[in-house]
Amino acid sequence: MTELFNKQQAIEQAGDDPVLAKDLMQMLIAELPELLAKLRQALADKDHTALWDHAHKIHGSTAYCGVPALKAAAHELEQLIKDKIEAGLVNGVERVASEIDRLIAEGESILGQFD
Repeated sequence: MTELFNKQQAIEQAGDDPVLAKDLMQMLIAELPELLAKLRQALADKDHTALWDHAHKIHGSTAYCGVPALKAAAHELEQLIKDKIEAGLVNGVERVASEIDRLIAEGESILGQFD
């Protein structure tokens, strides 16, 4: 299983600013439930444009937060959508959902690492 959180990576990606890294992580954790709901709705609606948009938003949101597992899952989902691998979409969305759930569950612990 890919690493859930990498504090050093988060700080480096935030321009070596731990306060900014913590702020970015707080924002990510706060927006993930809504992003996941939109992703699942797009899958249910078979709206591949919206599915791509939401997967891409999640992937982009991970860029500065040091969350390699979620970043990898979102990237893989983007590839499935791009390559039109219909059979893999449900599993791809569920992998993203699983990583989001893990991140939210560990959110307080992760944020505490910045103190």
